[in-house]
Amino acid sequence: SSLMHVPGVDAEAFFPVTGMSMLPHIMPGDIIGVKTVDSLERIDPTRIYMIITRQNERMIKHILPSQSGDPEITLVSDNSEYPAFKIMKDDIFKVVRVVYVGRQI
Repeated sequence: SSLMHVPGVDAEAFFPVTGMSMLPHIMPGDIIGVKTVDSLERIDPTRIYMIITRQNERMIKHILPSQSGDPEITLVSDNSEYPAFKIMKDDIFKVVRVVYVGRQI
């Protein structure tokens, strides 16, 4: 993530987007700004998150609520061509909330 500042945006880092799973809201080539989430317990399924796995995969998704004892979480795309799927909580390195989406025109 390059050093970038957008006035009025409280983001810790910015990343370019690849993939079409969050169309039409987030498009390939958009820039997202993210902020760290302290706990999976406070996830809001209406918000968008970037999940970083221990294998350094990055996925931009909605996260469905889960019970604290549940070993998995369910990730949901905005693009209906991409089915929801589960991943193990142990495979997650970090979760950050998407707080900004920018697009070059």
